[in-house]
Amino acid sequence: MKNFLFFLLIASTLTLKNLHSQGVTIGSNNPPDASAVLDLQSTQKGLLLPRLTTVQRNAIQLPSRALVIYNTDNECIEGYFPGGWKALQCDCNSAPPSPALISGPTLACPADTGLLFSIAPVTGATSYLWTIGSTDTLVSGSGTDSVYINLSALTGQRSIAVSAVNYCGTSAPASLSLSVSVPDSTFTVQPGTPIINNAAQFNANQANAIYAWTFASGSPGSSTAQNPSVTWTQTGTYAVQLTVTDANGCQSQNTDSVTVTNCSPATWTFSNCGQTGRTGPSQAQCNSTYGSGVVTVSNGVQLWTVPATGNYSIQAAGAEGGDKGDYLNQSGKGGIVSGSVSLTAGTVLAIVVGQRGGQCLSANNSGGGGGGGGSYVYNNQSNVLYVAAGGGGGIGAGNSTRKPGRNASTAQSSGTDQQDNNNGPNSYSYFAVTGNGGGSYGQVTGQGDYDSGGGAGWNGNGMNGVQFPGTEGGRSRANGFLGGNYDNGRNPYVAVGGFGGGGGAADGGGGGGGYTGGNGGRWAGLATGGGGGTCFVVGNNNPSSLGNQSGHGQVVVTRTCP
Repeated sequence: MKNFLFFLLIASTLTLKNLHSQGVTIGSNNPPDASAVLDLQSTQKGLLLPRLTTVQRNAIQLPSRALVIYNTDNECIEGYFPGGWKALQCDCNSAPPSPALISGPTLACPADTGLLFSIAPVTGATSYLWTIGSTDTLVSGSGTDSVYINLSALTGQRSIAVSAVNYCGTSAPASLSLSVSVPDSTFTVQPGTPIINNAAQFNANQANAIYAWTFASGSPGSSTAQNPSVTWTQTGTYAVQLTVTDANGCQSQNTDSVTVTNCSPATWTFSNCGQTGRTGPSQAQCNSTYGSGVVTVSNGVQLWTVPATGNYSIQAAGAEGGDKGDYLNQSGKGGIVSGSVSLTAGTVLAIVVGQRGGQCLSANNSGGGGGGGGSYVYNNQSNVLYVAAGGGGGIGAGNSTRKPGRNASTAQSSGTDQQDNNNGPNSYSYFAVTGNGGGSYGQVTGQGDYDSGGGAGWNGNGMNGVQFPGTEGGRSRANGFLGGNYDNGRNPYVAVGGFGGGGGAADGGGGGGGYTGGNGGRWAGLATGGGGGTCFVVGNNNPSSLGNQSGHGQVVVTRTCP
């Protein structure tokens, strides 16, 4: 019986096939459309595709191309193509909203691998479009809300972007900036050429990192400090290596070498470069004196760069005051002092070389000499003063009187002027505070007919003459160290002060420039000489005098060795 029924079923099927050999019709006795293998015919019902979730869809083993389903997760009819599942039609009216923030690293090292970037799923999105750097590689996750990326070895900024996609369109992208870098493993050393048995200071340029130094034959041979000090006991060229690891674990390495030498003493002498008067030398004059490139001249101030870190002795001599052609050697002499400082290679020293006060060449008995300019050495960047040597006061000349100018003084608290012994004491206390300029004695007592300019100090200008205000005091650092000019109305019985802040002269002598400037001399029928400027040595309130300077000033810088 069973075999009979099975035979009838086969026979019926073959009959149906024979009836419609061009195709199969379901739902009607009508023949199928000539172009269709299977023709579903109905005026009351439709074709219902298999309904699967995304998980169920992905579980289909070896899906065939053109396989079609309805995805209940995204409400899309999907077909399988060689490139994977694609949405054919979805229940949407517009593109999905933009993704929220991308989660992932913002700092990375070159050639990092497996960096994860992800977003929260976007409602209505069927897939996601990721954009990465052209040299980087998207390893996995294309089209999904999470991707893994391998970076190339290039450094620089990257932009990671993603847009949500559905059948109706693509959203505006969300983006994340990724910085790909390595720490800076370069370093500096001071001095650039270390000296044996003297510590060389190494400085890593990268801050906030882990440091691993090695110093061939150095002591120490290695260090983990950012800025270690190292000493070598033998001359030679040695390798130095620095490995830097930053907070992200990125690492870089730099190897360089240093050449260690014996310390060789050296001396540099600086002059007025042949310039005279109230203004300092020019660049051309100093090039002619020292050679090109030794100093840079700025408004008469000579700028010199320290060649190597070490200890230096600085000796400065102030300039002599001016005298009168028929009474020579009666002007005050400049002071000579010396100090020792430690200087770092690359430091720029500002050097002012005092110039002798102007000489009065009047044929009659009137007219004093200008004050001598002070000499100064200071740090051009910080304006820290190292050494100042006062200039001498100019000779006083009025009627038949002749009074010499005062020498520069090592006492920092006062400057003096010279007066006729028959008319009072031979010196007067300087009235201003330490570091300021000089002025006429008459400004203190209200007496006397002082007519010449005071010398400039480090911080203050010298005062102009009282009777002849056109006879100027010298000018301080802030005003270019100019020597005082004279009162044109008294020409030719006058003289200018020397560059370095020397005071201009009328009948009395001009005051010398210095750490504090000397007072201008007076006339009142008995001309007096100008006061000398004072001296200064860093760290020493009472510097020792090394003698007196005739003529123009001078500065000598000597590198000393252990």
